[in-house]
Amino acid sequence: MEQLIITCQKNSEEYVDWKLAVYFYGWLVGKLDPEMIDRFHETGVNPLSIYVDEDRKNVRFHLGLLNDEVIEQVRLIFNDENMTTISLESSSQKSFEIIKKESRELTAKELSKRFYVDEAEGWHNVRIVTPMAFKSHGEYRFLPDVRLFLQSLMKKYTYLDEGTEKIDKDLLDELCRHVQISGFRIHSQRYFIHHAYVTVVSCQ
Repeated sequence: MEQLIITCQKNSEEYVDWKLAVYFYGWLVGKLDPEMIDRFHETGVNPLSIYVDEDRKNVRFHLGLLNDEVIEQVRLIFNDENMTTISLESSSQKSFEIIKKESRELTAKELSKRFYVDEAEGWHNVRIVTPMAFKSHGEYRFLPDVRLFLQSLMKKYTYLDEGTEKIDKDLLDELCRHVQISGFRIHSQRYFIHHAYVTVVSCQ
């Protein structure tokens, strides 16, 4: 599991584009193996996640890479010495000069140690930085739901550790009995993607 942060220079201090993550995702997917992308779409666990933040001078593209296959392909793209700019034709700023690349790796062994050995805290403040919704019984659920949230985390963990999406339902039931949401802030946003509007939520 790896996080890659690509920092790019802005042309002005103005906010670039609220759909910048969508444009960047399309640009990146166009450079990855199409067969690999098709396999990702057929599973319930997406091994590639993206979010974008920016300040007055820079834009940062954050990539979450869950398995070795996607890590290898993304590394090939950004380790290329000729990869100095990112071109996003649909964005208000068309070209982004890469000024910094950072990566942080977390192995399955290190993750298991944190999960099983390190002392657990009783309270957690979870900040959702990408649009989020859970699909359950053919419908998308936008409001925070403990079971769907923990189920998604467990699927990603077993996918990383065992290469499968199967989870321990008894453990999930036990966790749900002892976890509750004490408060949240939430707002929705409509994105125009593939000729249709999609509603997503952001919460904390």
